[in-house]
Amino acid sequence: MHRKSSISIREWLENSNKALLVTGIRRCGKSILLKQIMDEMKEDQGVTDDHIIYMNLEDMKYAFIKNAMDLYGYVEKLIVDEEKYYIFLDEIQMVEEFERAINSFHATKNVSIFITGSNSWLLSGELATLLSGRYVNFRVMPFRFQEMFEMLGVKKEEASEKEFMGYITWGVMPQRFYFKTEEETKVFMTDLYDSIVLKDIFWRGQVRDVDALNRLLEYIVLNSSQTFSPTSIAKYFESVNRKVAPDTIIIIWKR
Repeated sequence: MHRKSSISIREWLENSNKALLVTGIRRCGKSILLKQIMDEMKEDQGVTDDHIIYMNLEDMKYAFIKNAMDLYGYVEKLIVDEEKYYIFLDEIQMVEEFERAINSFHATKNVSIFITGSNSWLLSGELATLLSGRYVNFRVMPFRFQEMFEMLGVKKEEASEKEFMGYITWGVMPQRFYFKTEEETKVFMTDLYDSIVLKDIFWRGQVRDVDALNRLLEYIVLNSSQTFSPTSIAKYFESVNRKVAPDTIIIIWKR
């Protein structure tokens, strides 16, 4: 299914020479969006495969790329002429100081660069400074309500109670629609939660107490329609035999 966001990106591509940074929560469809853009380039603009460089930096075959120098050295060898190359770097946060390579590509090569990333650092003010204003941030969200029905192949007004309950219970992460059973969906959603907490929040925020973080998130979800405070959360921790001071909760929250 082609998302409307790909149309917006196409319009950007025609009018900008900046790197495109595609951000969003894990598994919201960033990688699929990149592949849609690549397909459109081949079909509509006649770009050939040898001028499209795609790398998923979470793939083990790129595990040797640790930093900006590794990234630049590898990609530079793939650029063999003066024609324009299109570089797609998926999950760029895996590369230390990647922004140095991006800046160098822009300064020395005839390229358009597309980047995806998941964690909060990619959305921070740090990145704007490091990339010297040479990028545009494009935020990808999970499916909109209408997109969910397009994915399911039904009209909104003809949807059954099952579709609506699926929306309320499981949300609209694109990949969850590929699972046919409730058990498969539960496994996917649990894995998604763990990957966000461990790879993004835990790693980026340098949180040492994973259990406290999990319980804090659980409390927030269960009380999402109510007001709460560090003190009320501390009382909740006491009820599950965990003693955490309100000040500690504030520190975890800020991270």
